[in-house]
Amino acid sequence: MYNYHVRNFFDDGTFPPYQIHTNGTVGISNMISVTDIIAYEPDATKGSSVNEICRDVTSERGFPTLSFVGDTGVCCDAAKNQWLLPFKNKGDTRYYLCGKWPLLEIVSQPIALSKHASN
Repeated sequence: MYNYHVRNFFDDGTFPPYQIHTNGTVGISNMISVTDIIAYEPDATKGSSVNEICRDVTSERGFPTLSFVGDTGVCCDAAKNQWLLPFKNKGDTRYYLCGKWPLLEIVSQPIALSKHASN
């Protein structure tokens, strides 16, 4: 099922149909560091909601998710030790495929606000 979702994510036909990948990894595609969607530091004086610390990221689920890869807070449902994410750019927006099946999440943010905008 993971391969099916990866192929749907790269809906432009560039993902070879014969590629088989271990759940949560993609060996041949555009990959980017999960730190591209790193969470903002919460306000220690008043606390912060996930909406505030992930304010630039939109999830197809309709609500943001905060997870941790190592000690790094990221704005998607990333799998444990998932340091690289498949991504694609469409127009001015960058999309990321996070997690492992069945817990996959597609999130996006404006390329100009991404941490690695030049990729």
